[in-house]
Amino acid sequence: MNFCGKCGAKLAPDDAFCPQCGQPVQGGNQSRANYQTKPQHKGVWLALVLALIVVVGLGIWWFQRPNTSQSALTNSSTSSTSQASTASSEQSVSSSSTSSSASLWNTSKDQALANFMASWAPKMGQSYVKYDGTNSIKSASGMTYPDDFDIAYFQSTPAKGAGNGTETKISMGWAPNGQGPYDYNVVAIYNYNSGKAEGRITYAFCVHNGQPVALVNQTTNGNDVWTVTQNQDVSSNFAKIFNEN
Repeated sequence: MNFCGKCGAKLAPDDAFCPQCGQPVQGGNQSRANYQTKPQHKGVWLALVLALIVVVGLGIWWFQRPNTSQSALTNSSTSSTSQASTASSEQSVSSSSTSSSASLWNTSKDQALANFMASWAPKMGQSYVKYDGTNSIKSASGMTYPDDFDIAYFQSTPAKGAGNGTETKISMGWAPNGQGPYDYNVVAIYNYNSGKAEGRITYAFCVHNGQPVALVNQTTNGNDVWTVTQNQDVSSNFAKIFNEN
């Protein structure tokens, strides 16, 4: 039995060419024992294709897998940012609260006092001018406020029948938020000139040792003396407004 030397197909004794692959039969037909099998590439190519599929699959998995480190880093960054934002907000609220609590007097309280004076003064037959924070007020006695607070005296309310009390030089000055370097920090000034010679009533609403004190001045000559007002409507309403949140 003869076989093709290229593909190994069976050959007839008289075949000049291989009926399977067309290879010329040279030097006579070859026996099966002498047939040298050519390397078969089909299995090799199949292995290469499978290997390529595996590599591509691994590559896709690698790029699409959850990035734990990056995710942790992102979450950590987001958490830090959130915490920083919360801390900033808390600090802002704390600063606002501190600022609010530190300011003993504010515009809303000032307006409440103005409303009270506007309703109270007509009952007394008086009309008061309020210091606007810029233009000084001049009393009928010739004193100008807040400029002349630096020469202020204080007279304590004497016990009944004990005379006029003692006049003492005091530290007094304009401090619109209730906080200042003075013993009496003035937050509001109201003056009424009666129209009579040197007749006037001046109220200085103050913060003294952290507490509201309404001082009044009716002096026409001598030292510029302030005393705690005896008018309960004025003192109680000022205290009520001062202690409001």
